[in-house]
Amino acid sequence: MAVVESVTVAAYPRVDLARPRDPASEQAAPRPLSCHDPVAWVGRSAPMPETYPIGRLTLPASLDLGAVMTAIDRIEALPSVLTAALDGCADLDHPIREGAWTIRQLTHHVADSHMNAFARTKLALTVDGPTVLTYDEVAWSRSADAALPVEPSLALLGGLHRRWVELLRSLGPAELERPWHVPDKPVTYQLWRLPLVYGWHGDHHVAQIERAREHFGI
Repeated sequence: MAVVESVTVAAYPRVDLARPRDPASEQAAPRPLSCHDPVAWVGRSAPMPETYPIGRLTLPASLDLGAVMTAIDRIEALPSVLTAALDGCADLDHPIREGAWTIRQLTHHVADSHMNAFARTKLALTVDGPTVLTYDEVAWSRSADAALPVEPSLALLGGLHRRWVELLRSLGPAELERPWHVPDKPVTYQLWRLPLVYGWHGDHHVAQIERAREHFGI
């Protein structure tokens, strides 16, 4: 893949892991936007790329096997589709919108997020009603590994999705209905939500990258 590395400064400062933390300044500093945060573009001469270029996620009220199978196909295709979306990018450190994540951070976020989703899938299948850990996606996006080239995350997604798709396609209705929970939410989720959410999630971020590259000429 011919991704062109850039020395452009990232959208917000990288974390200096060697410098002692200053909690007071961290609290005072504005929290960076994630890729999902809408921003008002009042007074702009040209509109910024939209936050949800393929629309917001919608989920059925109950298990829809056809929708699940379609979502698994999307998960299977994502590594190659994301690789194609990044091919030839001239500035990986350009934000997808002003104040939002860079293309580099967004690519690593997809790997982070889908690793967590794969773990949730396995836990839902092997533990009765597990409560799964959540994670701070903005904090993860600012860790040292988020400055790496995108190739490690693309390689990770290739192997991860091969395993995840194999697992998901082996599941029947009873397994897809297995429950799981997140902390501090009195809601029971079913396993079938995971492929639907992450089939959409990958395509959502690919579309954001494609729109940003077209809009900014990168």
